[in-house]
Amino acid sequence: MKFEQGEHQGFYDQTSDRWFKITLANKAGFVLDARNAVEGVAGNFESRLATPLEYLERLRLANEKFADAIRFLGVIDASDGWRLVISQPNVVGGPPSHHDVLQFFRWNRFRAVNEKTYYRAMDNLLVGDAHTGNLKKTSSGSIMPFDVLLSQPDASLRRSVETPQSLSFD
Repeated sequence: MKFEQGEHQGFYDQTSDRWFKITLANKAGFVLDARNAVEGVAGNFESRLATPLEYLERLRLANEKFADAIRFLGVIDASDGWRLVISQPNVVGGPPSHHDVLQFFRWNRFRAVNEKTYYRAMDNLLVGDAHTGNLKKTSSGSIMPFDVLLSQPDASLRRSVETPQSLSFD
């Protein structure tokens, strides 16, 4: 099964039960950007193109914080430009409800910043693009994030996510 979506092209390999993903030419995925966020108003995060180092850091955080088991496989020097290649385990399940997503992040000590962004102060972890299409609910009821935008904000961005009013999406 082949796909082209957002920041990657790729395919699913049944033998390894992994998704192989290749970034678009001369692009390294996305990261959260809060350049236009006003201190204390973190609802206006947007994604921007990531540098290759930011992309690799995002993958490292996914492995460390959510046990994602992403593998960086290398760089392709293609005729249209460089591309980064990764593989990621297949997660069997369906889309969770919005309530499931909110509950997952609450149970894991995150605070909602907006409808798709969550922050955990104890390890300074910001999770963006956390909508129902980027998480799966397994048959056991577990919620598994994948393809979310992870970062550890610098001081100015951290002020934006630490001080906004709590939001509730119940």
